[in-house]
Amino acid sequence: MWRAFWCGLAAATTLAGLGVWASVNATFLYKHPTAPSARIVVDSQTGAAIVMGRKSGDTPSAGQGVPQAVAEAVEHDFGTLDPLTMGRHQFTIHNRGTAPLKLQVGPTTCKCTVSGLADREVAPGHSTTVTLEWNTGRHLHYAHSATVYTNDPARKSIEFRVTGKVRMLVGLDQPELTLGTIDPTQSTHVERLLYSQLWSDFDLIDIQSRTEGLAWEIERLEPADAPELEATAVQRLRITLPGGLPSGRIEDVLRLTVRPREGEPQQVDLPLLATVPRRIAFYGQAIDDDGVIDLGDVREGESRSVTLLVKVRDADPQLPAARVTAFPAFLRPTLEPQAPEKGLYRLRLELPDDAPICQFLSQPMGRLTLETGHARVGSVELKVTFAV
Repeated sequence: MWRAFWCGLAAATTLAGLGVWASVNATFLYKHPTAPSARIVVDSQTGAAIVMGRKSGDTPSAGQGVPQAVAEAVEHDFGTLDPLTMGRHQFTIHNRGTAPLKLQVGPTTCKCTVSGLADREVAPGHSTTVTLEWNTGRHLHYAHSATVYTNDPARKSIEFRVTGKVRMLVGLDQPELTLGTIDPTQSTHVERLLYSQLWSDFDLIDIQSRTEGLAWEIERLEPADAPELEATAVQRLRITLPGGLPSGRIEDVLRLTVRPREGEPQQVDLPLLATVPRRIAFYGQAIDDDGVIDLGDVREGESRSVTLLVKVRDADPQLPAARVTAFPAFLRPTLEPQAPEKGLYRLRLELPDDAPICQFLSQPMGRLTLETGHARVGSVELKVTFAV
């Protein structure tokens, strides 16, 4: 807005210059549309624009005095506190300027509040205090802040921060179980340390889970066995996922119920993420993530074939009685062993050159069915798309 104003003022000044001959003593006054208190004077002889002053209540000029907000300390580290504990600290704001310093409470983060602002106006040379209160919560590391606004033109706001460590009531050395891809044929074991920095002892009395067959066991340790936890009590939790879980993604939250020697039971949530791969998988450029084999568009009288790598994941990876069929019937599928002792096979699908003009892109779609003859692998059906 000021840039546009000055451009207009420059044009007006040019016109003013043309009129100097009429009155060498003329004075031109202008008002800014968003700052009506500003008084801009254009000198009739030099054409210079001068801001003469503002009304009282605007930002003070140097002659009127300027407040200066100084906070020598803006961060407080409370050290280490128990969880769910209230804390309080006072910060000091000095006014080292030459005009009254006005203060206003601004925003705070969720676990920090400004409980007291001793003075909302501070005379030059004086100071006031800002009192912050907080609840430590349950997280190991605490860091929250509060803001105080000022009328200091050089420091419009001051952010005060409170930081520190919070003792663990009860928790785990790692907050989740992220296992990636697990072997579908074998059990998966994982360990975590369950500990407290307050209790002298505790019992894990239950784990709730949606994962079928999940098992657990617990073993007491000495706190000295895990010095990095600074624990007063620690136990090793061993979790077992059984083999044979259905293929797909596992997203579970294990809910641990822990009872201290004295006091009420507490609950700890342990997220579980894992992927159980299919017992049989197909790899190749012609197949997508949804298991669709695309032969593409083929000219009449031409043939096309694709080859996929087949991987069987099982303690017994061989498929001696496998049978593969396809629809429509003119498609020619074959399954050949590549390294059967490692569960590796080669699947070839051919569209012959005598295939009729047709399309199997949506309705209907082609399909390939692999009857593995394996009790745990079962049968697999893949979709096939093409057009002749």
